[in-house]
Amino acid sequence: MKNILLGLLLVLMLASCISTTTPKVAANKSPAKELKQKNIDPYKLIVGTWKIESYQVYSVEPDPTEDKNISWEFNDKNEVTINSITTENATMNTYPYWMNKSILNVDQQLYMFYFEEPLGISRGANAKPFGDELWLDTNLDPSVSDHGPKIHLVRVK
Repeated sequence: MKNILLGLLLVLMLASCISTTTPKVAANKSPAKELKQKNIDPYKLIVGTWKIESYQVYSVEPDPTEDKNISWEFNDKNEVTINSITTENATMNTYPYWMNKSILNVDQQLYMFYFEEPLGISRGANAKPFGDELWLDTNLDPSVSDHGPKIHLVRVK
């Protein structure tokens, strides 16, 4: 009797493994649309004139960009000209720069850089195109500190 019950249990176990089940959720047979991002060259995208929109730093010192109109002009000869205009004076300094993947080096100051695409905005007439906002972040290693300056630049038309 034990052998018959064990044999029946073995047959039921094998039958449960062999039987197929139908999926509870029906699969969508239509192919998904694949969104491909254009291959954008940051070396060409950075060339142009940029104005500082905001300067973020964790410090008790006053904002060094307050009451100043500061613009950065990158050219294709790997030079950046930084113009600073106040009510009393104006300065213009030119520095070499180089880029490597997501690192920008301007006069030996390293920045992580990225171009930001506006999120949550429909791609209508009022939306800024990709490449019109640039962020420079001196916090290369956030595990050490996240209190270094972050510069938000917008492209000047």
